[in-house]
Amino acid sequence: MSAERTIFDALTRGDHRAAKRLLVANPALVRTTDSYGNIPLAHATLIGNIDLVMLLLEHKSAAFVYTKNNDGQGSQQIAISNRHETIAELFRRSGRLLKRNRGKPGKTTIL
Repeated sequence: MSAERTIFDALTRGDHRAAKRLLVANPALVRTTDSYGNIPLAHATLIGNIDLVMLLLEHKSAAFVYTKNNDGQGSQQIAISNRHETIAELFRRSGRLLKRNRGKPGKTTIL
C-alpha cells in the first residue's frame, strides 16, 4: 500500500499516532490528494477530527488551507459547510498568521 493511501486510511480511522508517524517519515504527504482531490487536511476536516487537523497544521499544512478539491472547496469551506465551527475558526486564525508571516524568512505558521 502506498504512503499516500496509508495517510488517508490513518485519518479515516482517526489514528493520530499512525498519521504522525507517516508525516514525520514523509512530510510531503501533506500535499497528496485522494480520489476526490482532497489533501489530508481537507480529509481530516471533512471527518471533523480537530486533533488530526491540528496535527496536520503542525506539519506545515496551514499553507494548503485554501487548496481546492475536485468540487472547488478548500479545507476552510469544507469546515464551514459541514458546520465544524471550531475547525473553521482554527483555519481563520492560521490564515491570519500566514498573511502576517508571508515573505518573512524563518517564519512558519505555528498554532
